[in-house]
Formats: sequence, C-alpha cells, structure tokens
Amino acid sequence: MKAPPKKTRHKLSVNDHNSDQYLGLASAEADYKISIILNTELGLKFKSSTPVIITIDRKETKFTRFTSESKYSETVFELISNDSGREKLMSKIPSIDFILRIKGMDSKDTLEQIINKIRRIKEITWVFKIDKDTQIENSVLQILP
Repeated sequence: MKAPPKKTRHKLSVNDHNSDQYLGLASAEADYKISIILNTELGLKFKSSTPVIITIDRKETKFTRFTSESKYSETVFELISNDSGREKLMSKIPSIDFILRIKGMDSKDTLEQIINKIRRIKEITWVFKIDKDTQIENSVLQILP
C-alpha cells in the first residue's frame, strides 16, 4: 500500500484589513524597549522590520515597525510607531505613541485578554482599541501592507 502524497498548503495573500485589529498604546519608552517588553509579557518575538514609509510634502517619512510571526499560527503582530519625530502616522489620534496591529486573529475574547495583559505593563500608560472605520484614515490603511 502506497503512502498518500504529501500535501502542500498555499496561502493566498490578500490585503484585506477587515479582520485586522488595532490597538493604540501610549508610553514614554522607546520603540525597541516597548517591543522587548511586549515580547516578555505577551510571549511574542518582535523583530525590527521594514518601516512604514509615507510621503508628506515631497519628503519621505519613516515610522519604525516591529513584526512578530509564529510558525504555528496565522496571527501576526505589528508594533508601529505613530511618531517619526516630525510627523504623526495617524493624525486623527496624535496622542498615541504606538499602533499594535493584529492580523489574522478571529476571537474577540483573545483581544480582550491581550488588552488586559498590556494594561498590567507599568511602562505603558494606556491602551485602547482603535476603530479602523472611524479613527484610521483610508490613506494609512492603503500604506500598511
């Protein structure tokens, strides 16, 4: 009897932000330090990745980004700085320092658990869920891959 052939899975990449969740974080700490703290507290593996780049008044502006992916889950976490030193990525919410984008997470219970864990971190002043339909500009959503 022959063994069944090995199955290969292919995942289609679609830039659909409908299932993405966004959290706003405020902290006086640097972006790399927040990524290390979140790694410890949430069990993530943030690594520096390609920055978010936007053009404002013909000047290229970069916002740092850290990404955490798992081999065992389709959930991806991105920690994006909201401040480049000169400009804000999300001008509708200038008071936040970081955007935590969670891609591919289905359960809202898990999101509440993540928010509760982040609220216990003393280096983070506050955290709240961002409504992408009303608080995030479409131009920002188009920039984020």
